[in-house]
Amino acid sequence: MINSPLIEGGIVARPPPFYEYVSGERPDQASAPEQVAWKLENAACALGWPAGRIMGSEAELLRGFGVGRETLRAAIRIVERRGAMRMTRGRFGGLTIARPSLQQAAMALAIYLRALGCPVERVDELIGVLRTMAHDDATLPLRLAEGAGEMLRALDAKDGSPGCRAMFANPNVRAAMIAMRIIDASETGVDPGRLGCEWDLSIRFATSRLVMRQALRVLRDFDMLETRRGRGGGVFLKRPAPIAIVRQLFSYLASEGHTVETSLEKLWILNLANLQLASTRLARMPASDRERWIARTGTALEELEEPQRWVVLQQALASLSDNVLLDTLARCMACFQARQGLPVPRQPSEIVETLLTHERDILSALCLGRSDAAEAAHDAAQALMGWLVRAAGATTPETITSPDQR
Repeated sequence: MINSPLIEGGIVARPPPFYEYVSGERPDQASAPEQVAWKLENAACALGWPAGRIMGSEAELLRGFGVGRETLRAAIRIVERRGAMRMTRGRFGGLTIARPSLQQAAMALAIYLRALGCPVERVDELIGVLRTMAHDDATLPLRLAEGAGEMLRALDAKDGSPGCRAMFANPNVRAAMIAMRIIDASETGVDPGRLGCEWDLSIRFATSRLVMRQALRVLRDFDMLETRRGRGGGVFLKRPAPIAIVRQLFSYLASEGHTVETSLEKLWILNLANLQLASTRLARMPASDRERWIARTGTALEELEEPQRWVVLQQALASLSDNVLLDTLARCMACFQARQGLPVPRQPSEIVETLLTHERDILSALCLGRSDAAEAAHDAAQALMGWLVRAAGATTPETITSPDQR
């Protein structure tokens, strides 16, 4: 079994406080299987996500975690459904680190977007913005967006085209498509949100019970199924929480070899796309509404400290850009960094003032309709914060001063 402090010493590895802030998740308050799954993923991440490496046999994992067999097996099912690991039996078997595919990640995104009612036009909007960015760090978000868009378009097409038939030939894709059709039907049916039994659903959606069982597991992974007892009870479909997709994409990002620093650059790209879309929406507002939004956002920022202030600014811009996919990818990237232990650097007063000046400049430029000036201030703020994070995470402590002063 791997020898890791993330596994030894109890069930849960306490997440960094900043992770709890950006994700809203408290892993130490989750179920025991979710906590074990959390630690398994963290252990694989700490090792550099070496696909093919055996984490340990069931007996070794039971001793290492100090939990019951049912808890461990439930945790293993969680990481297997995410494509993070797989359990093989036999003398030389064990829980093996796997590499989730882009298709798995795109499927998870498509299901989440469908559950939130995100139209494919919003997906195409983000794809268009990312394609205009001649930057390598736009590649990963673009691939995820294109994959999710392909899934959503295949679901809407229903035309029996060769492309659709090829996608449906994969049982995992077929289960994901059935899950999205269940979501669609639950919003338009006679009893919205209420699902029948597995047998009834199999007949209704013209699929086998095996595929239907997989589809229901997909929905359960997103915490979208709720059992209500008593008269009028049954199994109901509910809205997924944002943390559901964060968990789904963590192992994919980790398996791609991303670190705090490399994922930070991708988040900067998404933040820039967020600013561009928000700027376009803001320019279409009546002047009085635009000024009220600027004033309200500026007041909120003045009451906060970094890094919360920057997070709130991005959230305010996201409310304007109104692109669920963009907001989801940015959230997943920010949570990935925080879970990896994103260093929150010490910030001397002069740097705090510089950051606040950049943030004020962003709002002022947006108020005047000067998107180029807003992007310049945005880039300056991100460059300064990126330098602070790298300095805080350096092995040899550096004097934290502005890059312009170095």
